[in-house]
Amino acid sequence: MGQQPGAPAVPTASAPRPSVPATAAIPTAGVESAIVLSIVDERMALFIQDDELRLLHLQAVEQAYVMQQLQRQYQTGLAGQPLLIPVKLTEQDCLARLRELDEERLARLGVMVRTEGRAVVVKQVPAALRHTDITASLAKLSQTLVDYAELPQSFWCWLAQQQLTTRYNKVQGEHWLGIWQEHLHADPSYCVNVQLPALPERLR
Repeated sequence: MGQQPGAPAVPTASAPRPSVPATAAIPTAGVESAIVLSIVDERMALFIQDDELRLLHLQAVEQAYVMQQLQRQYQTGLAGQPLLIPVKLTEQDCLARLRELDEERLARLGVMVRTEGRAVVVKQVPAALRHTDITASLAKLSQTLVDYAELPQSFWCWLAQQQLTTRYNKVQGEHWLGIWQEHLHADPSYCVNVQLPALPERLR
């Protein structure tokens, strides 16, 4: 996942990043210690807290946090990601919108384009879009900029969604559990309570 300046490092499935230890410490200020037991369906963290089992929706937590970071960074401008292979746009409606838009508005979102004859070549995009279909992404981004003077919450939701992790391991689950506690105030709407079935009587 692309990381914007100022955002905490997020470990990846192949190699945890150095700034997040393999046994990530979980913030506990004002909250009883929570322990991740396992990852369910590669996207839900099963954890125990206050003797209760819960499932934490890791993608929802990541999306909410990344949205916060993107909106904060937008105040000074998102960092752009240069494309190794520039993409030439030829769709006429998108071209018309891009030519209409102020370059400064595009640059503030990390977008850099260059006109080449009748086409527009995309040289740079925000990190969140670097692994997407650039043609489709620029069509949506340019349409949003034309439609709104102030970018709506739905745009930031979409942008954050483009860089979500698709498969989480236990280390990443611990990382996002900590983010949920520290930055999302342990909001229970991100959780599903797990009810255990009735247990058989002790044999002794």
